[in-house]
Amino acid sequence: FERALVFMNKMPRIWVEYCQFLLRQYKTTKSRQTLDRALRSLPITQHERIWKIYLKFINQEFIPPETAIRSWKRYLQLEPYQVEDFIEYLEQKGKWLEVINQLVKVLNDPDFTSTKGKTKHELWVKLCTLLSKQDEDHMLDNNL
Repeated sequence: FERALVFMNKMPRIWVEYCQFLLRQYKTTKSRQTLDRALRSLPITQHERIWKIYLKFINQEFIPPETAIRSWKRYLQLEPYQVEDFIEYLEQKGKWLEVINQLVKVLNDPDFTSTKGKTKHELWVKLCTLLSKQDEDHMLDNNL
């Protein structure tokens, strides 16, 4: 694959095949580095193909949450409307402080429209529930 990429580094199909090959081998660091290289090499119009693979990769159980969170934040720069999926991921990982931060950003954005059909009121209730259930020390311990 590496030899093919020397001459065809702008071909998304090569990158997709290579990344999927690495993911099947559970080569975490090499996979992440290759996915990053693919995003740097391909034009922005082709990034959607790589991000589909990248999201599957970072949502796997053995990927460290810190790595996944950094990758999710990069993805949200391209597709900000996917923030609710990111919030769900953070909830699964118990990153409550980050969940609260993301909910505050969403609620402060006047142009935000939920892709999951949630109203602003439902998001406010969720935020208030999280704040009332979590004491400050507990939240900070889980997010360090």
